[in-house]
Amino acid sequence: MGDSQDATPRCAPGRVAPLYFRAGTAHYDDVAGRIVQDLGLLPVGSDLLGDGGATFTAAQVAAELERAQAGSIVLLHMNHPESRTVDAYGRPCRRSAIVASVSSF
Repeated sequence: MGDSQDATPRCAPGRVAPLYFRAGTAHYDDVAGRIVQDLGLLPVGSDLLGDGGATFTAAQVAAELERAQAGSIVLLHMNHPESRTVDAYGRPCRRSAIVASVSSF
């Protein structure tokens, strides 16, 4: 990265800047981890694969969301509209706070 480039995380006015970074591959080596930390972010992963890589049924997604604990990071593939991930949000779920926070992300 050259001196003229500023990699400081930014966000739109009125939005909160991110605190965490998750690599798309969920893999970090020591160099990548240092870069993320140098940017003032915390590298994170996930502890639940909430939709089986966009292969689960809505019932399976809802069941995975039920397993989430306080502090869990659930990986959901909202970029696959053909999957049943989004259908789980219409189902009753005790973890409604998680569903609401993920939906508004």
